Amino acid sequence: MLSKRLLLATVISAGFGATGCSKDAPDHPLAYVPAGTPYLLANTEPVPEAAIDMWLKNAEQIMPMYDKMFDSMATQMESEKGAGEMGVKLIKAMRDEFKGKVNKAGLESLGLSMQSRSAFYGVGLVPVMRLELGNPDAFKALVGRMESKIGQKLGVGKVGDQEYWIAGSAEEKVQIIIALQGKQLVMTFAPKTTDEAVLKQLLGLELPKESVLDAKTLTAFNEKSGYLPYGSGYIDTGKMLTAVFGQRTATENAFLDAIGESNPVAAVSDACKAEYQAIAVQVPRLSFGYTELDAKHMNIRYALETSPAVGAELSKLAVAVPGLDAQGEGLFDFGFGLDLNALVSFVNAKSGAVAAAPFQCESLQSLNDNFAKAREGVSNPGIFMAAAAFKGINASLSKFEMAEGQPPAIEGKIAIASDNPQSLLSMAGSFAPQFASLNLQPNQAPVALPVDALPPGTPPAYVAMSDKALGLAIGESQQGSLQAFLTAENKGPSPLLHYGLNGAGMATFFDMIIKQSEAQLASAEATQEIAGDVETIDETSTDETAADEASGEISADEGSEDSAKNLAELRASVESMKAMREIYTQFIARADFTVYATDRGIEMGYEIEMK
Repeated sequence: MLSKRLLLATVISAGFGATGCSKDAPDHPLAYVPAGTPYLLANTEPVPEAAIDMWLKNAEQIMPMYDKMFDSMATQMESEKGAGEMGVKLIKAMRDEFKGKVNKAGLESLGLSMQSRSAFYGVGLVPVMRLELGNPDAFKALVGRMESKIGQKLGVGKVGDQEYWIAGSAEEKVQIIIALQGKQLVMTFAPKTTDEAVLKQLLGLELPKESVLDAKTLTAFNEKSGYLPYGSGYIDTGKMLTAVFGQRTATENAFLDAIGESNPVAAVSDACKAEYQAIAVQVPRLSFGYTELDAKHMNIRYALETSPAVGAELSKLAVAVPGLDAQGEGLFDFGFGLDLNALVSFVNAKSGAVAAAPFQCESLQSLNDNFAKAREGVSNPGIFMAAAAFKGINASLSKFEMAEGQPPAIEGKIAIASDNPQSLLSMAGSFAPQFASLNLQPNQAPVALPVDALPPGTPPAYVAMSDKALGLAIGESQQGSLQAFLTAENKGPSPLLHYGLNGAGMATFFDMIIKQSEAQLASAEATQEIAGDVETIDETSTDETAADEASGEISADEGSEDSAKNLAELRASVESMKAMREIYTQFIARADFTVYATDRGIEMGYEIEMK
């Protein structure tokens, strides 16, 4: 299996290359991608300059933190037994080369381009990466400086007129092949015994019969999925499984062997092949791409795409919860909406199908038990009781302050969605009689909860009701906005789940983690101090006892070294968290994560708003 250091070298050594390319070679990376590739991540157009400027501005702020991380990685590798000196030199060389150059002028001086196109794809199962450079000569100069600092040159090879570099240990089963073709950097994996025909295919010296560019595959995919051309892709489940269970090439076998998946096709049972292919029909693709990208916003969508039949069932799970489709406005926002009756029907249908025809494949046997447990779980009577009155919640926390030795001071609002909110109020009244006496009516002004209905120290609280939700506001400042919170109209699709936080909420979140980490560090330091005061050798011991104690002292020394290392790591972690808090709260105004169940499948959106 590829070692961790080789994987690190794979990423870093992508900057090493050699010249040689036909003058007639296409200049678009997608021209080299087979139309039938099982996976692809690429951009058909360069990222907008406004977005690049935003990323670089933020990267410059973050870079001091990464400098410390590089230093920490180098120190850790130096302390590890058997750690290679080469890895330490590589980390330090990377740190030195990029220091002060995480900006447009700096990166371009290294040969990179701010308006490049790239593609990461599979020739069968074997990964290939292509990236357009801005200045190949400047890039090769970077290579030369890196090799000088490391004190070792990469191996070289040649196929036809194309020269290439070889990165990684000579003992590895798969070599990392890197080449420069005109202005394109190419990196791939290849077994040591790869013949010229395979190398030419991987390096694109022989173009595919039909490429993604020819077939306009990615362009059509983006239009259908709603993705922008600045970065999108997919993993085709069926094609991946066909490559795994079909007739593999020697290169594919070597690649699978290197990552620890070397079972020959003949060893895979017919039941496994059939059942995995059946799963691929139900879940044919994982896709991802930008849906918004500019100087202030970044929205990435992921989709676990399903068959139309499964998608139709999944879409029934989502229900409307007031305001849950919109980006939150609080420090912290959290909510979900779920039709419990639809969930029970979905689980019963799927688990019933599995019970009628259990999985026979050895590696899928656990699914039989999991589906049976799921069916048992949704048969809980409590689910049926809740299904009639409960649809979901939307909560927004506008204040969260923690004073030393005091419970948190909070203010916020919560809406509990229901087709019959009056029944929710009645249920609350069965637990707390104060609720039964409120005499709430839909769409009227919020009513104050009696003080004796609240825990000691709780701010004033108010209850209100709409036709579709029961609401609670905590804090005097929240009363006036509660009714609008309950009646907010949903303009977009109803999510299954949403959570988000703004810049202040992010700072609060980091503060909680930092406080916990500092407490852990203080406890470790106290333990270390106590251990340092303990006498380890009795000076009056006998020779035999002294020998035993000397042996124990060696173990104690080793334990002391481990303890000191753990302390150093804890201190570094605390400092890293503090740096992240300062950096991220400077440029992130808000971050939101949302999960949807649609007729397309399960979709997830990650949205960031910059300051």
